[in-house]
Amino acid sequence: MRQSRFGPDAPHLSRRSMLKASAGLAGATAISVPLVGGVAGQGTPQASPAAPEGAVVSSVEGVPVAYTRYPDPFRTVDEVPGSGGEVSVLALSFSPPPTPKDDNTFWQGLEERLGVTWNADLVPIDAYGERISTTFAGGDLPDLFFLLPGTTRPIIYEAIEQGAFFDLTDVVTSDRINDYPNLAAYPDYLWDAVRINGRVWGVPKPVLRNNDPTYYRRDWGDQLGFTDLTDAQIIHDMLVAMSADDPDGNGSPDTYGLAPFGGNWGAFIINQMFNVPYVWRLNDDGTLTSAMETDEYRQSLEYVVQLNADGAYHPDSASLNVTQSTDLLLGGRTGMATNGFAALFWPGRYRERIKEVVPEADLHPVIMPGAEGGEGISYQTPGFFGFTAISAEAAQDEARLDELLRVMNYLVAPFGSEEFTFLNYGEPGVHSEQLPDGGYSLTEQGSADRSALVYPFLSENYFYIPGNPDEALFAQQHNEAMAKVAVANPAAGVYSPTSGEVGAELNQYTADTYTAIVTGREPIDMVDEMVSQWRERGGDQIRAEMEEALAAAEAAQ
Repeated sequence: MRQSRFGPDAPHLSRRSMLKASAGLAGATAISVPLVGGVAGQGTPQASPAAPEGAVVSSVEGVPVAYTRYPDPFRTVDEVPGSGGEVSVLALSFSPPPTPKDDNTFWQGLEERLGVTWNADLVPIDAYGERISTTFAGGDLPDLFFLLPGTTRPIIYEAIEQGAFFDLTDVVTSDRINDYPNLAAYPDYLWDAVRINGRVWGVPKPVLRNNDPTYYRRDWGDQLGFTDLTDAQIIHDMLVAMSADDPDGNGSPDTYGLAPFGGNWGAFIINQMFNVPYVWRLNDDGTLTSAMETDEYRQSLEYVVQLNADGAYHPDSASLNVTQSTDLLLGGRTGMATNGFAALFWPGRYRERIKEVVPEADLHPVIMPGAEGGEGISYQTPGFFGFTAISAEAAQDEARLDELLRVMNYLVAPFGSEEFTFLNYGEPGVHSEQLPDGGYSLTEQGSADRSALVYPFLSENYFYIPGNPDEALFAQQHNEAMAKVAVANPAAGVYSPTSGEVGAELNQYTADTYTAIVTGREPIDMVDEMVSQWRERGGDQIRAEMEEALAAAEAAQ
C-alpha cells in the first residue's frame, strides 16, 4: 500500500524525490497575468441560459461573447447551494487583504448567498510557493485549493500523484455534470487544458486563449508613411523611424520604436513574424524541437540584432522593469508593445489612458505580418490560469462533494446574471455604482470588501465595455483574427521534472546570452553555443521527459 505524505506520519521527501514522483505527469503550465448545456462543452458559456439581448456570439472557438449592453438580470441558480456549514478555501491574491468580515458587507452577503461560512485564506502571489509547500507538509488541506502548476512548483504535481485531490474526470465527462449547469457550460478545450496525466483535477479559471495582442501607435505609423504593415522590412523601417524621426513633433529625441521590459527585446512580437514555434514544435514522429533550435529562431534573432543596431530600441531595453516600460508607453514615448487584452481594451486601460496624455494617440492592435509578406502567426495559451481542486478528504462524503460542486457552480455564473453581478459588483449603492449606459463600477469600499474573496472563479471571458459597445465588438473581432492564425505550445499541458529543477537557471542563461548577442557583446554565431549549452545542461533531458509525458497523456485519453 502506497504511503501518502499528507498526514503526520508521512515520510520526508527530498527535492529530487519530489521531482521523480511527478515524472510523466501531463500538467498544465500557466502562461500569462481574468464559457458555458449538456455534457461539458456543448453550449455557449457567456450566453447561458439563452443569449441575452445585445450578446454577439462568436463562431470561433475560444473567442468570448461581446456584449453591446449589460444584460437584463437573470438567474442561473435557483437554490442556495450550501447547507450552513463551513467551506475552507486557499486562494491566490493580487489584492490587498479584504475588510475584516465583521465590517465587510460583501463577505457577509457572499456567505448568505452561498449558504456557507466562507473561510478564505488569501495568499499573495509572492508568498504562494512557500504557503502551498507548508500546507502540503502539514497535510491538512482546505476543501477548495487554488492550484497554479508550473515548473517552479513541482510539489503540486507530487500532491496530485499522491492522491491529495478528487479526480473530477468522471463528473465532467458524464451526464452528472448537468447537475451543475454553469460548470457544464465550460467548453471541452478548457477541461482538456487542465488535464494532468489524462485526468481532470479541478475547475479551471478561464482566461482568453488568444490573450496577448501586439499593438502600435498607428497615428505615428500613418504620419511616418507606414500605413500598410506588410512584411518585416516595413516593420523594421517603421520602428527605426519611430525612434529617429520625431513622430510626436516635440523636437526632442525621446521616442522609441520598442521599449520592452524584462530584457526580452520584444522577441514575443518579433518571433511571430518569423513563424518561430511557441516554445516547442511537435514533429510528426512525436518528438519535440525547441524553438531555439529552429532556423526561424535564428532569423528572428538576427532581425532583433539589426533593429537594435539601427536604434529602434530604448537604450535601457536590457534592464527596464514593467513599470518603466508601461510609463514610457502611456507617456506617449513608445511605438509598439504587447500585453493582455484586459490591459489594452478594458475600461480605464491603455487605449483610454494614453489619450489622457496624448489625446490623438491611436494605440491600435495588429497581427504581425509574415517576414516575407502574407500572414504571420499569433501565440495561443491553453486558456486558463490555474484551477480549483477539491481535497480528496472532503470528497469522501458524497453529500459534501455535491455541496462543494454546487458552491462552485454558483461562483462561475455567466456574465450579466444576478449571481455574476453580485460576485463582481456587490450591492449597487454600497459596493458599486450603476452606470448611465448600463453596467456597474466598483466603489472604493467595493474593491476593499471584495479583494480576492472569489478570485479563483472570476475571469476575462467576455467583452463588455460600459458606454462603448463598438469597442467591445472591435476587441472581439481582433480576438477572432488572432484565433485564426493561432499557434499553441504543443507541450503546454505537460510537465518535466528536470525543468522544475534547472529550468530557471537555463532560462536565465539563455536570456543573458540572447542579450549579449543583441547588444554586440557576442557574435550571432554564439546562438549555436547557447543551444549546445542548453541541451547539455538539461534541455535534452527536459525534451525527453516532455515527449514521454505527451505520449502518456495521449494514451490516457
